[in-house]
Amino acid sequence: MFWLAGRLLHRSADRKRHAQHQHRLLKLAREKDGKLTVLEAATDARMTVEKAEDILRDLAIRGHVEVRVSDSGMMVYHFPEIERWEENRTVRRGR
Repeated sequence: MFWLAGRLLHRSADRKRHAQHQHRLLKLAREKDGKLTVLEAATDARMTVEKAEDILRDLAIRGHVEVRVSDSGMMVYHFPEIERWEENRTVRRGR
């Protein structure tokens, strides 16, 4: 019984940590106008490359992020909602 309670607490903590990392990457994407590479995400959000890649891949699978390959062959994760928000903000400032 104690083992099961410990496992449930551990899973809950893992989910909370994952959500915090995801939130950190979303804020970073907003700061970078909706475009991130895995290395930028890992470096700027202070997490491992593997963790950043897992989160970005999960967001892409769920349809929140588009993966594009740059001219130099680098994978870039695009956040369309953030990009549109940035475009609208720029247009409003230019009026």
